[in-house]
Order: sequence, then structure tokens, then C-alpha cells
Amino acid sequence: MAMKSYNKANFEITWLPYTLDPNLPVDGINKFKYWYSRGSKEAVDSSFGPTDRAGNAVGITFKYGGDVANTSRSHQLSEYARAQGKQNEVMTEMFADYHEKERNIGSIDVLVDAGNRAGLNEDETRKVLESESLKATVQKEITDVRRKFGATGVPFFVIDDQFGVSGARDTSTFHKIFDEVLESS
Repeated sequence: MAMKSYNKANFEITWLPYTLDPNLPVDGINKFKYWYSRGSKEAVDSSFGPTDRAGNAVGITFKYGGDVANTSRSHQLSEYARAQGKQNEVMTEMFADYHEKERNIGSIDVLVDAGNRAGLNEDETRKVLESESLKATVQKEITDVRRKFGATGVPFFVIDDQFGVSGARDTSTFHKIFDEVLESS
């Protein structure tokens, strides 16, 4: 929203990896079982209303079933897609799979399908994911962003490789940062 309403600059988006819980199993576990194990049922359940309202405002219908899994593979797909010029498309597909279709984004089959819908070659995508050839690259990026910007959660935004912004922020906060970047360049 902030970028769409800011007409003083063009933007290039690069998605960087961040792992909320590296101890999650790759095959996943039930979302509610996981969420309730990390906080009270009341706190978890009370988060759905604000999430639903925010999603509905931008055309997203959140669903909460399915499994949550270790995101290492999904980050490897994102990295591969970046090299193929399809990262935004792949991220859109993975977000829809997880948040709207209740699919497990730790599953190679689900990720290959997301990549295919985004325009990636199915066989090459499967080969990259099965080989885990990008796992070290992804881990290095996670470490670098934590070290350089102090990232400790999501969402986390890095703007012009200068500013780290943690958490969901209103449009005016981003516009102020964008102005500062333009003034310093």
C-alpha cells in the first residue's frame, strides 16, 4: 500500500528469508496445535479478527486450517525464483497457498506447484528443492539480515539497504522513510 501510494520513486522488491521457528518439522504440524502450544487459546483466537479485517481490506480471505511447517524449502524456492526473475510471482503463490488455501508450504509438491503457477519450470524447481542446493545461501541471508538490521520477526522491511523497519506500519511511516532515502541520494 505504501509503495503504491508513493509517486516520487519506482520500487524494486526483493524478498529476504527469515525463519520464525527453525525447529518446526519440514512435514509440518497442525496450525492450531502449534499456535496453542506457544500461547493461550484466547490470545491466539483473538488475533483472527484483526487479521481478517486487514486481509479483507486488500482482498485476502484468510483461512486458518492446515499445517505449519519449517519454511526452509519455501525460502529456497524464493531464492531460486529470484534468480529466475519470478520471485514476486512465487511469493504471491506461496502466500495464497498458505493463508488462503491451507496448503503446507513445507511440502515439495506444494512448492513445485506454486513455482509452476508462477512460471517456473516444474522439473528444475523440483530438482532445486530436492537437492537443497540453496539451503546454505538462504541461511547466510537470514544471518546477514539479523546481524545488519537486528531483524527478530516478521514483517521486517529493509529499505535501500539502509533502514530496517520491524512490524506492520502505517503508510505515513514508510513515506517518511522513502523521503529520507530520496533526500540522501
